[in-house]
Amino acid sequence: MSSYIVRQVDFDMAVRAVLENNDRMRLEASSDITDEGFRGMDLANATLAGIRFTRCDFARVVLSLSNLAGSEFIDCDLTNADLSSCDLKGTTFTNCNMKGMSTADADARDVVFEGGNLAGANLACDLAYAKFAYVNFTDLSFASFFGSNLAYAHFAFCNLRGAEFALADLTGAKLEHCALDGIDASRVRLDGTRVQACTLDTAQFTGAHIKGVDLTESCLMGMQALRAIFFGVDLEGCSLRGVLLEGAQLNNCNLRGVLPEGSVGWGDVHMDDLTRATLGETESEEINSIRADETS
Repeated sequence: MSSYIVRQVDFDMAVRAVLENNDRMRLEASSDITDEGFRGMDLANATLAGIRFTRCDFARVVLSLSNLAGSEFIDCDLTNADLSSCDLKGTTFTNCNMKGMSTADADARDVVFEGGNLAGANLACDLAYAKFAYVNFTDLSFASFFGSNLAYAHFAFCNLRGAEFALADLTGAKLEHCALDGIDASRVRLDGTRVQACTLDTAQFTGAHIKGVDLTESCLMGMQALRAIFFGVDLEGCSLRGVLLEGAQLNNCNLRGVLPEGSVGWGDVHMDDLTRATLGETESEEINSIRADETS
């Protein structure tokens, strides 16, 4: 079985890969690595920090436990690449095909994903302060952020339909103009999170802790928030038509402009927890009506 030995190079310079005798990899100093092929190679434990890769083929490559901090991947193919347990701090991925890529257990703080496809990717790692813009996370399979640290991460104009966020920490994160339809956010932590102008049709928030979240201008139709706890959440102008709130608790929430009508599951909401909520006239009348029905 071939082995690829990676020699550490000056971190201040990029490197170019040159294959020799089909069983050894030598890294030479260069300003950039462009149009190189690494498909299927085992490059675990490589030191490639601060390097710019352009149009390189990393499909099915093993880079686990490697140092890629501050590197740039531009128009690269990382399909099913293994970047688990890597140092990805400050790494940038621009317009890359990353379907099925794994960054499990990586340190990916401050990583940037701009454009590209992360469908089916395993992103269960530390993604604090990460930035995602115009990324497609869905195709025939969906990305997983299961248990990920996404504190203060920023998602903008991303297609996250069906992605898994169960047990993830989104404290202070921003999600703007994103498609979040059908995501699994069971027992997710949303504290001071901003979810603006997003769609959450059939999103699953069962048992979620949602505190100080701005949901203004978002479409919540069909969202499931069974036994979820809402505290200080701004829901002004959000339609709750079709939202399932059985067993949910709402404390100090802004519900102005919310119209709990149609198939909204208000019947099992803890009404005592709405006493300090900010309610419009319509909402107050509706809740009083429900209370009257419950005591009759």
